[in-house]
Amino acid sequence: MMSDYYGKNKKKNPSPLPLPVARVNLIDAPYSLDKTYDYYIPEPLTDSIKAGGFAVVPFGGGNRRQIALITEISDHTDYPEFKLKMLYGPVENSVSLTPEQLSLCVYLKETTFCSIGEAVRTIIPSAALSSVSEYYEIADTPPMSSDLATLSVYNLLSRVGPVTRERIQTECGDDAYRKLPQMVKKGYIKRQTEIAGSAAVRYQTFYSLAKDTDSIKEHLKTIKRRGAVRQAAVLEALLECPESAMTSVELRSETGAAASVLKNLTEAGLLKEEKKDLYRDPYADQVPEPQPDDNQLSPEQQQAADKIIALYRTNDPKAALLHGVTGSGKTRVIKRLIDEVIASPPDENGIGRAAIVLVPEISLTPQAVGFFRSYYKDRVVVLHSGLSAGERYDSWRRMSAGEVDVCIGTRSAVFAPFPRIGMIVIDEEQEHTYKSDMTPRYHAKEIARYRCAKHNALMLLSSATPSLEAYRKAETGAYTLVELHTRYGGAILPEVIIADSRVDLKNGITGPVGSVLRGEIEKNLAVGEQSILFLNRRGYNRFLRCPLCGEVIMCPHCSVALTFHSARQDEGHLSCHWCGYRTNVPNKCPGCGGEHLSYEGYGTQKVEEELKKLFPAARILRLDADTTSAKFSCDEILNAFKNREADILLGTQMVTKGHDFPGVTLVGVLSADMSLYLNDYRANEETFALLTQVIGRAGRSDTPGRAIIQTYSPDHPVIHLAAKQDYLTFYKNEAALRKTLVFPPFCDIAQLTLTGDEETHLYNAAVALNDYIKSQLIGSYKDVSVVVTGPFEPYQYKVNDKYRLKFMIKCRINRRTRKFLNSIISMMNEQAYKLVTASLDINPN
Repeated sequence: MMSDYYGKNKKKNPSPLPLPVARVNLIDAPYSLDKTYDYYIPEPLTDSIKAGGFAVVPFGGGNRRQIALITEISDHTDYPEFKLKMLYGPVENSVSLTPEQLSLCVYLKETTFCSIGEAVRTIIPSAALSSVSEYYEIADTPPMSSDLATLSVYNLLSRVGPVTRERIQTECGDDAYRKLPQMVKKGYIKRQTEIAGSAAVRYQTFYSLAKDTDSIKEHLKTIKRRGAVRQAAVLEALLECPESAMTSVELRSETGAAASVLKNLTEAGLLKEEKKDLYRDPYADQVPEPQPDDNQLSPEQQQAADKIIALYRTNDPKAALLHGVTGSGKTRVIKRLIDEVIASPPDENGIGRAAIVLVPEISLTPQAVGFFRSYYKDRVVVLHSGLSAGERYDSWRRMSAGEVDVCIGTRSAVFAPFPRIGMIVIDEEQEHTYKSDMTPRYHAKEIARYRCAKHNALMLLSSATPSLEAYRKAETGAYTLVELHTRYGGAILPEVIIADSRVDLKNGITGPVGSVLRGEIEKNLAVGEQSILFLNRRGYNRFLRCPLCGEVIMCPHCSVALTFHSARQDEGHLSCHWCGYRTNVPNKCPGCGGEHLSYEGYGTQKVEEELKKLFPAARILRLDADTTSAKFSCDEILNAFKNREADILLGTQMVTKGHDFPGVTLVGVLSADMSLYLNDYRANEETFALLTQVIGRAGRSDTPGRAIIQTYSPDHPVIHLAAKQDYLTFYKNEAALRKTLVFPPFCDIAQLTLTGDEETHLYNAAVALNDYIKSQLIGSYKDVSVVVTGPFEPYQYKVNDKYRLKFMIKCRINRRTRKFLNSIISMMNEQAYKLVTASLDINPN
């Protein structure tokens, strides 16, 4: 695939060139300009310009400095030779992409319709990439023009000094922005560029004795006679452990020696100085929980592990689905498989195989890190967006160097740069968080499948509630199905009670905690057992409504209602969960002036307040996006609950999966209907998975558990099947429905979204695009079988002051279909539609 992409520009009979050519893609190019460009390599730089590296190149009529990825070195070009420019040189101290990473960039471009630059920024941590900063400053020649745009730019630069292009456009307008090249050419202003390097690598300096101990002791006598007390103290400290080294920090702390003392001893030939990488490890202080040394598996677990190990040992690309009930010990099976991967013989370069373990939420990483580090110690690294840029970069460097065996992380960790991959595990594979909703819109499963094919590795999907797509592939033989039917250690599945919320309503109980659940919580509190309550909605109240005119207080930037959040220090505020807009609560209805606004619905904040009223002595923790915004705050809450510092844990989806709390014997679902009636073909599947997962948090030790499901639809089959943990019946019912309606896994869906600032331009573009699609399907792409619906307004028609229209295209994704879809994006990149942005998402959430 990579050679196909980069071979598109080659001539059939090209003539040799005087200098080698670097074929590059600009890192910051928009999709419309994302193609390969050729540059001559100056003769002195031929050894330093390599495929996979980064170079600074002149681009456009103004020769703006741009950073580009070098994709190929060639002695031919498809461009007229007189148009080729010389590249400036390599980006200093930058990383280089491996051949696999280069091919991954192309794969992302072709399958997610992103640019090569967007792919690079996804694969490589931001701290490893350099960037170009461009700014303008006044030159020696004042403008002789009376042009207002020119004068406004010159006055701005005179007043504030060097300024970026973006600020000039903001403060001086589009006309001034367009005239910047003319002003540079006339000598009114100067354009300057700076290449900002990647994040600094941290080092630690170690000192050791440079001579044998007898020689050092002789020198020590002389040093003491001279009265060099600090020098003597340093040598004595190192003589206590002559075979090891001490850091400069340790020596200064122990002896009080300044840096100059260490420098003098090194220059005298008595000490050796060595710099080693200092890796930032956010989990360095975490104490792993002790685990059994033998990691004894149950007979069922051992049988599952043996089956997957046999698959792994074929040394061919393979995929397996590990389907086990909640609490069946899938993680213990995965650990046994990682043992097998790490024990694989190294290649001819001495590089062993490594494993990547993906988890769906950052909140699940501490538990996974604690478990795996108890066995593999510091051979485990972590990779997710909650880490600092430097921490991610250090993890990335350690993996690139082959210094670790296991990477644990969220979706982006699927790009972990191990030289040799033995297995990629996707735990809770059904979770929507494995699909990116930002460009590039990739799914971790597709990347894992691609990388496992490259490495002859095993892709292992694990879940108690597999996605229909995954189970369908297992059913048809594309995946090997491995099942665990019983809970580990003899624990039994919890008793499930479906509580009819309509009965409470008739009896005048209108709060979020119904009578049945209230009684069960009281029982737990009385015996000192813990409870988990699940509500998939943060905030205090869902929205504010005027009871007189019925108007809901909406976000001025989005077509969604504002959510009320309470706060101790003020009267609360309204917040938009889409664009982040925040405002005070109005005193009157903005529509009719009514003074009594009604707070309707409830979120986690409201439920927390209600729980405190019902159970004043209970210790309550809340886990949602509002309480976990600070770094490691999620870890702190979960650890506090695990250490029995709270009686009740209330949370959103963060509490539903993967966690193992032995003290929890009760779980409560406050509103099972919330996701059941969404306008989404996956509503049944998501509801079944959520209920099954949250029920599975109870009774994971010797004490039997209970689960209470509050619902206004107590007879709904999805709720009953989840209560019985009957996945197979659910799968058969749902697959039959999807097949009838032609939804995945029986087709693919390409969602085309048009976004614009003005509705008129947006609708005009949508009409033109609809006509284009129809013409193509009876013309150049009449062989492509698709069903097109749209354009239509989505539920969130306006988000952050931008309007959106969508097309839904049912199809089967293959090379021909991708070419058709790519033609749509190319059409929308034409100048006539510059005010509208088009994006494609394959099988969106």
